[in-house]
Amino acid sequence: MAPKNLKPVPEPEPAPDELSGLVARLAEIVAPSPPRPHYVHASWYPAGIKLPTGRILNRAKIFATDLGLYVFTAATDAPTWYSPIVFRETCTPKAGIMAANGIPIVTDDGPALITPMGGCGCGSVLKRWVPEWARVEAPWPAQA
Repeated sequence: MAPKNLKPVPEPEPAPDELSGLVARLAEIVAPSPPRPHYVHASWYPAGIKLPTGRILNRAKIFATDLGLYVFTAATDAPTWYSPIVFRETCTPKAGIMAANGIPIVTDDGPALITPMGGCGCGSVLKRWVPEWARVEAPWPAQA
């Protein structure tokens, strides 16, 4: 026979960092669509990126454009992450072996760090996929 004075056990509250992570992901989901860029200054694939939030995305296709940094982890119209680039605080990205330690890009949301990954990305739809707007290239803007 069960005791009569049993009280239901309340569900535990989410930990503060769990809650902030959920809030950040929700903000990403409901954020308005980023503007359509006119041209691309640089692109990387395959690449990893550490976002200003600390979140890391791997096997991403990344475009530095006139209107910001666009990060795609799937071949869709909407980027996984986007933020305007602060060009006056961002140096021209390094290339080749000089980029192995990461390419810092300063955005309105804070610094992001792009790391080109090894391999060619074969077998991924992202390798061949290019947004319509990414077909026009322009040199990296000079720092003021």
